[in-house]
Amino acid sequence: MKTLKRGSYLFLFLTVIFLFFSSVAVKGETIKALSFGTSSVGSAFYTMSVVIANVLTKYSGISVTVEPVGGSDATVRGIGAKKVDMGMLNASSAVDAYFGRGVFAKTGKIPLAIIAQGQDSLRQIVARSDAGISSIKDLTGKKIIARRKALPEMEKILLVLLEAYGVDKKRVTILETAETNEAIEALKVGTADAAMIPAGVPASFLLDLAQSTKVTFLSLPEDKLKIVYERLGEAFHTGIIPPNTYRGQNYEVKTPAMASVIAVHANLPEEVIYRITKTLFEHHEEIKAGHAGGKDWNLKKTLEHPPLPFHPGAIRYFKEVGAWGKK
Repeated sequence: MKTLKRGSYLFLFLTVIFLFFSSVAVKGETIKALSFGTSSVGSAFYTMSVVIANVLTKYSGISVTVEPVGGSDATVRGIGAKKVDMGMLNASSAVDAYFGRGVFAKTGKIPLAIIAQGQDSLRQIVARSDAGISSIKDLTGKKIIARRKALPEMEKILLVLLEAYGVDKKRVTILETAETNEAIEALKVGTADAAMIPAGVPASFLLDLAQSTKVTFLSLPEDKLKIVYERLGEAFHTGIIPPNTYRGQNYEVKTPAMASVIAVHANLPEEVIYRITKTLFEHHEEIKAGHAGGKDWNLKKTLEHPPLPFHPGAIRYFKEVGAWGKK
């Protein structure tokens, strides 16, 4: 009987120890759960966020729940208002929020830090081949889809390019759509001559478009891309579409792009973010296996040209593995 009691006490003691170490204690509080904001259900960001959140929950001892709050601007506002703890968003929204500019000029700066960078999201211009558009200068008198409330950087990029090429914006009809599928359909039926398409490489809807419709992907020279980066800031860099990615595209395409980032509220405890960052990178192979875009959420990509400061918890992990400060 005494042996049974001793065994029961030992089991109870070990259970308490396990529960203690399965969460993160900070300043007397135990962090057991985090909310992960992202784009709407079914989007590339949503599906990628679900894979990452599942891995974080499985190995970090912290339950991470995905919250579909809308586009990148909505996600970063959610972080600022502490409705979500972290989120996946494009670098443009993150940078604008951090510096309190653009759509965040009125509301002011949002205290953000990043822990990782992932797949690029290109802002590629695709034109119907029968529209006779092979350069930005050919957009005079044409209709192009490049306006979307959720992605204000699209029109900004186009306006900078029109100015760089000396094209009068009044002579270009800029159309608005609410989602990419509308733009693809407009190119198919010819109600638009061209469209700026936000997507990674390859994009399934562009593969489908190129199969059914002859299209031209506009590649931009370095001097024009440099103007975009000078005007729109550190969120942008050059994205590449390799030759033969799409039907009829037998040449390399260079276009503005921005990285996806996982951002967190800057005030989240270092220990929490250290544990989340460690889990993210130590289980990269599982994330890679769970989503085609998972391969890009790696340490090398993360440390290349970060658009914002890293959270101290993330830096602690980078130093631990000897990656911090490497050129």
